Amino acid sequence: MKLVPLERIKLKSYSKINEAWLQEQIANNPSILGLGDLELHDRERRQIGGGRLDLLLQNDDQRYEVELQLGSTDESHIIRTIEYWDLERKRFPQYQHIAVIVAEEITSRFFNVIGLFNGAIPIIAIQVAGYSQPDGISLVFTKILEQRNFGLIGEADEGSSEITDRNYWLTKVGEPSMALAENLFEIILSAENSSQFYFTKLYLGILLNGQRSMVVTVRPRVNFIIVGVRTAQQEDWTQRLEEDEPNYWDYNITRGNYRFRFHTIESIKKATVFQEFVKQILEG
Repeated sequence: MKLVPLERIKLKSYSKINEAWLQEQIANNPSILGLGDLELHDRERRQIGGGRLDLLLQNDDQRYEVELQLGSTDESHIIRTIEYWDLERKRFPQYQHIAVIVAEEITSRFFNVIGLFNGAIPIIAIQVAGYSQPDGISLVFTKILEQRNFGLIGEADEGSSEITDRNYWLTKVGEPSMALAENLFEIILSAENSSQFYFTKLYLGILLNGQRSMVVTVRPRVNFIIVGVRTAQQEDWTQRLEEDEPNYWDYNITRGNYRFRFHTIESIKKATVFQEFVKQILEG
């Protein structure tokens, strides 16, 4: 078979391409970034104090603030990316926010700037390469940096989120979702510990030996719940879930956890592999 070399082009100097064109391609198909099953929430999103965020992408409980740059990264673009991320996370604290910078070249200066923040900002760097084809142009996105830490230095982490109560969540999502969350806890915990969970403004967690744990968390939504199981990706469990788990689930590399979505109590009861998986993680 004949090997056909690809001709790489510089997108910044290509006459028919600009950042608006690149933005359009990603907006039409966010999955090309390689960040999972994301949806477009907004484009050219106006920011407080001026400026516009190129793209805001999201899934159930995460938002990605995406800034694009043809050519090489520079300090001003890096700072703008972080600034927009910070503004969005303060406006909508109910979501997990991740900054994303997409550029043709991720320079050493970028890593120097990010290093000043001591790894405390969740930022992903993606390098985009363009290749000339007979019928058009191909884009290849390569993840250069994936930062999994969250929050600014000195800021409380998710494990110390403000404690609240059932009424807070009841007002927010309604009785059906709260009943769904509580039934899940009763199923995965032993009968004598079925009430051993706590409420924060971001999630519901489990008390293990009287201590707040984030191994398993539940984020109620109006019509469903999202269950997070924090653990390294495990090939044997992943295979079993792919074969036998009928409900929606995935593995979130950025947060390092499995995520499950349930809409009814019956769907939880039928998810026997999920139940077995969670119980093993809690016991381990």
